[in-house]
Amino acid sequence: MEKFTISELGWVKPTAAFLLVSYGLATLARALTRRKGLSLPPGPPPLPLIGNILDIPAEDYWLKYMEWSEQYGSDVLYLNLLGQDFIVLNSLSACKELLEKRSSIYSSRPIMPMVNDLIGFDWMFGFMPYGDEWKERRKLFTQSFGPSKVHLHRAHLLKHNRIFLLRLLEDPEHFRDHARMAAGAFVLEAAYGIDVKSPDDIFITGAERALLAMSASGTAATYVVDFIPILKHLPSWLPGAGFKREARLWRHHVEAMPRDPFKFVEDSLKRGDAKPCVATQLIQALDEGDAEYENQKATIRESLGSVYVGASDTTVSSVATFFLAMAQNPEIQKKSQSAVDRVVEAEGRLPDFTHFQKLPYIEAVVRELLRWKLVAPMAAPHSLIQDDVYKSFHIPQGATVTPNCFAITRDPTLYGPNADLFDPTRFLDATQTEINPDMPMGYDTFGFGRRMCPGMELAIESIWLTVVSTLAVFDIAKAGQEGDGFVKYTSGLISHPLPFEVKITPRSKEAEDWIRSSVVAGV
Repeated sequence: MEKFTISELGWVKPTAAFLLVSYGLATLARALTRRKGLSLPPGPPPLPLIGNILDIPAEDYWLKYMEWSEQYGSDVLYLNLLGQDFIVLNSLSACKELLEKRSSIYSSRPIMPMVNDLIGFDWMFGFMPYGDEWKERRKLFTQSFGPSKVHLHRAHLLKHNRIFLLRLLEDPEHFRDHARMAAGAFVLEAAYGIDVKSPDDIFITGAERALLAMSASGTAATYVVDFIPILKHLPSWLPGAGFKREARLWRHHVEAMPRDPFKFVEDSLKRGDAKPCVATQLIQALDEGDAEYENQKATIRESLGSVYVGASDTTVSSVATFFLAMAQNPEIQKKSQSAVDRVVEAEGRLPDFTHFQKLPYIEAVVRELLRWKLVAPMAAPHSLIQDDVYKSFHIPQGATVTPNCFAITRDPTLYGPNADLFDPTRFLDATQTEINPDMPMGYDTFGFGRRMCPGMELAIESIWLTVVSTLAVFDIAKAGQEGDGFVKYTSGLISHPLPFEVKITPRSKEAEDWIRSSVVAGV
């Protein structure tokens, strides 16, 4: 993957110099119009013209932001990236104050030429600027998959969870592939009525390639074109324009992600064999004679495409972290299994949603999974639409404002001095039997304010079901004795653990029977 490095400045000498000077002059102009008497937040000193672009590491950059926050004694940092104002929020209080209390001016998105214009994710409402199109798509998403509708999708979640357990029983080595299949198959069936039988299904494989592109490009701080948008017009054959070649390879899959499953539903409706699903309900509710019919269809198509983006890749990352955490913390696994056993053993069956929110320790495990290894260490960037002031600092209009969720989850004032450890009890009260209502929920990876993920509850229930059902029937252990258990995570918008091995075995013959009988029964 080709990212910005200093060596890339060697191409297009006069043009690049002109562009950099132009951005330098734009930065100077903004400085001259800055509110009198107010300074920008602290940050590392920028180089002339290119600013701090070389200060940001290619990987784990959230750690560097934490380091700077401590160095400069501020929970808000300022960086100049090729003339663009970039603000990093390193505390929960800053995120709450700016992104929630002042959400009316902090809820837009920055211009993202790579992910939107070149790769083609402009249909994804999570990347849209704040406005009517975004509101329409988010509203439709919420009406179909939001908090009040989660219970309608539990049957599909249970079905694909039981199939996941069976695949895990028969082929434990590929646990991550099974999790990916379960998450994708759930979305495709609930949203489009598509019954996926194989991980090689074209809808699954195409969507996964599109998600790879999003993870690589969705941080608004990876490609130089995101700082100098005019570069998107360069011919792809030009040295240094490899980002355009990458985008071209990805774009086909990104465009197909909302288009192809939606067309599947339209074709099924025409044939008369469409299965009941969210798409059929929404399409059949439209009036073909309405002047806005095509626009309404586009809203449905793009909103449902966003469901896969929001519900699949993030869930897979959290499930992989669950297996890692249990293998590395056998005492916590045993305690978790005991909590599950006390509730379901007498019933002689697998846990289901009748047990949801009746197992405080398992809820604490889920919260700790999402806090310990965040799906999105840096949340999707916000854009400020007017000048603002925070703690006597000037926050300039047009600045990209990004929450450092990783820093928040390592704040000792919130989570204690051992925040790097996996410890579910941090979410429990003094009796260790109930959730502590005074603790932050640990769900910061889902974003803030008006940009908080509307599918958060659905994702949490999906992860909870995987955790509780897996603990009921499997033991998870390290595959070997070597090493200290450290597993590196990727550094894209969605962070995944790199491949690791664990040993997964059924807890008993009865557990195997539960799994097989639940799949046969379809529950």
